This record gives sequence, C-alpha cells and structure tokens, in this order.
Amino acid sequence: MRRTRPWIAAVLAATTVCGVAIGTAAAAEKRVVRGVAHLEGGKGLAYTQRETERWQDGKRVATRVDYKDAKGNKIGFRETHIKGSPMMPNEVFEDFRSGVRAESRALADGRIEVVYRSGKGEDLERKRFRPKLTPVNGAGVVEAIRTNWGRLLAGGRVDMALIVPERLDWYHFRLRKIGNRKRGSHDAVAFVLEPSNALLRAVAGQLHFELDAVSGGLVRYEGRVDLSDDDGDPFRIAVSWPKALPGERLAAPEPAAVAGPGSAAPAPQPAAPAKP
Repeated sequence: MRRTRPWIAAVLAATTVCGVAIGTAAAAEKRVVRGVAHLEGGKGLAYTQRETERWQDGKRVATRVDYKDAKGNKIGFRETHIKGSPMMPNEVFEDFRSGVRAESRALADGRIEVVYRSGKGEDLERKRFRPKLTPVNGAGVVEAIRTNWGRLLAGGRVDMALIVPERLDWYHFRLRKIGNRKRGSHDAVAFVLEPSNALLRAVAGQLHFELDAVSGGLVRYEGRVDLSDDDGDPFRIAVSWPKALPGERLAAPEPAAVAGPGSAAPAPQPAAPAKP
C-alpha cells in the first residue's frame, strides 16, 4: 500500500538541489562540490552532501550527489544524466532510511515517465504522461532559472509542469524573481518556485533559490527536501555551499553571449550578469 506524505513533501520528491547546468567551460572531466544543510531556523545540522559533477566537451553531463547525516552515515543518493533538455534530465533519487525511490525521465516521443516506491518492501509504481506545459523535474529547476534569466530579472514569470514522481503526475508551478541578496562575497539573485494555484500555494508553500549573479552557481536553497529525518518527516532546511558552487561555470577563454549564467538562450537580455 502506498504511504502518502504531506503534499509539500510530494512536491519536493521532485525538487532538489543538484546544481544541474550546461555552460561554457574549459576541458574538465570531474568536479566535486560540497554542501551543508542546516535545519530551519539554524537548529542544527541536517545533513551534508557531496556532489560529483561530470563534464564532457565543456558541458555538464551528469551529477552524483551522496548524502550523509550529522553522524557521517550515508542516508541517500541522487543521480542525474542529461540526455536531452537540461531542464528535464534523467533523475534517480533514493532515501536509504525510508526506502523511498523516485525516478523521472523524458521519453523520445515527448512523454514523461515517472517511477515511485513509497518505502521499503513496497512495489515500484510507474506512469507515463504528456504535460501541457514545459516539463521540468527537480534536477532541472536551477537550469530553468538560468535559461530564463533575462525574462525573470525583467520581472517576468516562467510557468512550468513540475514533475512529481510521488504523485505520478505533474503540477503547474511558476518561477519569479523576488530580490537581490548578498551572501558573503557573492552578489546573488533570489527566486521563488511555487504552485500557480492559490490553494496549493497555501498548502505546499514556496521553495527559494539564490544564484550567483556572475557565474550562475547556486549559492543557497531554502525549503523542504525529499530526504526525511529519523521519524520519516521531510527535512525543511537551508543549504549553502562554502566553496565551489553547484553548476558554476568553469573557467573559459571567452564568456558566452547568453541570457543568463550557463543558459542556452540565443541572445543576451537586459540585466544579464557581468562577465566572469
């Protein structure tokens, strides 16, 4: 029998902090990025994460994220592989403690396939569907921000079909800019991801992302995540990266003329980040 967690947790089963990016980069095969997740309100360490980005021909093609609890025990992993759109990479997540497993991928015929297991000993559920909006899974949210950088900074809104494996479905979400931040040495731009439906917003809440204004690297994330604590409740955390940033553009001889950091857009937009 499927176990249903709170609705916000279902959303976050698809939303993660992986640093998915495609950008102009010098020749490199691998980069390791480490992040620290603290409980909401600074109440202590929730977990740490070690992300291994793999690059090929100047593009990030895969990421492996390994999670450890405050005692150093492995509690889960996430893998992403970019086969087509960086906003919809192949994604696999597993929580070792609960047994929850979630997968999402884009098929050649334009449909989306999701796979979900609600816990240890439960069967895998599978479904295929065709969203009415541009599909974005959890690992593709940051890339959706980068791709639409100019539009968002100009005050525009980006609508998407957020893929939620736990619900075997998609939901209409929207992205918008909410301000500028200063995080240490980083000038960051803050964005919010939320359901477009007011009732769902009241239930699900918001997810906050801050990206470096120059490199496009992910500086900070605040919100619930799909990893659960010892009691099986989803963490609500703030994640930061003290050194290298996930998805940060590697050194390149010339910056690309793009709408945003790491974006594949054809032309620059107003208020684009400065050259690295």
